[in-house]
Amino acid sequence: IVVTVVIVIVVTVVIVIVVTVVIAVIVVIVAIVVIVVIVVIAVLIAVIVVRIMAILCIVIVVVIVVTVVTVALFLISFFLHYSDFDLSLVFVFVFVLVVV
Repeated sequence: IVVTVVIVIVVTVVIVIVVTVVIAVIVVIVAIVVIVVIVVIAVLIAVIVVRIMAILCIVIVVVIVVTVVTVALFLISFFLHYSDFDLSLVFVFVFVLVVV
């Protein structure tokens, strides 16, 4: 009877230890997976944000360039049509714009 009780106790303790270790391992694995997922998501978000920023910068530059060119063309056509400005002034204007 004593031997049976000891065996039962030992088996119970072993089972408890094994279960505890398994649970601990599972918790650690889940924690690692969660951390990895969070890091990956953070990196993806950072990459997406950087790309959006780059695209926005490109768009802003393009808009500025187009606006400047449009205004320049409008001013040139205005000068040519509605006043007696010399053509040299227009060329100087264009040259200054290109240099700037």
